[in-house]
Amino acid sequence: MKTFAASVGLIALGTSVLSAVESKVLNSEQSSKPWSVSASLRGFYDSNINSSPDGSEQESAGVQISPSINYGIAGEQTSVNLGYYLSANWYDNPYSTWSGPWELTQTMEAALSHTFSPRIDVNMKDSFVIGQEPDVLQAPGGPAANNQYISGSNKRNYANINLNVQATSLLGFQLGYGNILYNYDDSGPGSNSALLDRMENAVHLDSRWTLQPQTIGIVGYMFTQVGYTGDEVIGFAPGPIMSDSRNSRGNTVYVGVEHSFTPDLSGSLKGGVQVYDFYNDPNAETKTTPYVQGSLKYMYRPTSSVQAGVSLMQTPTDAFNAQGNSYVLNAESVVVYGSWVHEILPKLYSNVNGSFQQSKYNGGSVDGENSMYYRVGLSLSYEFTKLMSASVGYNWDQSDTPDALAYQSYNRNRVYIGLTAAY
Repeated sequence: MKTFAASVGLIALGTSVLSAVESKVLNSEQSSKPWSVSASLRGFYDSNINSSPDGSEQESAGVQISPSINYGIAGEQTSVNLGYYLSANWYDNPYSTWSGPWELTQTMEAALSHTFSPRIDVNMKDSFVIGQEPDVLQAPGGPAANNQYISGSNKRNYANINLNVQATSLLGFQLGYGNILYNYDDSGPGSNSALLDRMENAVHLDSRWTLQPQTIGIVGYMFTQVGYTGDEVIGFAPGPIMSDSRNSRGNTVYVGVEHSFTPDLSGSLKGGVQVYDFYNDPNAETKTTPYVQGSLKYMYRPTSSVQAGVSLMQTPTDAFNAQGNSYVLNAESVVVYGSWVHEILPKLYSNVNGSFQQSKYNGGSVDGENSMYYRVGLSLSYEFTKLMSASVGYNWDQSDTPDALAYQSYNRNRVYIGLTAAY
């Protein structure tokens, strides 16, 4: 199956303030020149290439070729960066429904930051992806509506813009807009396109209060709207239910704090309430749940760091299950994630990362039941020179769902080894 992956940026739903536009949108290679290129060659083994349920897994070895190019300019007021990434995977045992052994993923990104004055700046980002893997297709930093590999030329566009205004020395504001567009390749009743094609819009306004030089207090509001665009039958409850029956509007109010404990340790936490209304379903009740976003970062060496975070919010889901006139509308998802990068020896680095997601369904016979998703990644890398490195790694994924959604349960193991060159 030849597929191309592109990710166009939809506006983030709550990104933090970006200042110092001279460097924020550039990578480390662009500090001395405007462009950078890299390429990696990896051999891999995948125990479940199609994220199939237990008993129907298909394994394969393969080769991955991944070139990329970035171009960025840092000015006194304006910085711009453009990036293109290609991932070409060859499988020696491709899935039976694929058109061939090659799978191609393309990602294109653009970012811009501009400072109008010492008190006003704006930053924008756009990312477009066409591909199959959920860790590429899902919106950055958010829960996954579908954790499984999805065959086809599936598209995701993610974009955000944030305007930051420092009104006084004690009070600032951030106005942001985010947009996410999903378009899956398949079609027909009950397909991924029917269940997951959608556009998400979000507008937020934060007031930011300088409580201390190291502490910013936040009081904010966010409006979100999810519109499903598949225009297909997704199931019966007992009559036919269309894609847009799960459309929703949400209102979120929250308070929070950002604090720098030391120059190397910083964190943020926001908490509040989300209220969602499913306006196309006359039988659906308004859903009210807590809202939490938190993160912590510790840079204990110039090349070593620990990061962790947690989120709790209402999210879309690809699951459909009905009981009477009730069906799954969305899910309440808790996500916990963390990563640890450590320099073991000069030029030798380890990377440990993981995440856990628990999603509680809203509606249908699985109302109130939970699905669990686990992900762990381990890797070692060694820098032979500034331009050449080698890496070896292992990734594990597991999805556990209620019996009524057993088709979404799976276990997957991936191992890889390769070389990367950058300039």
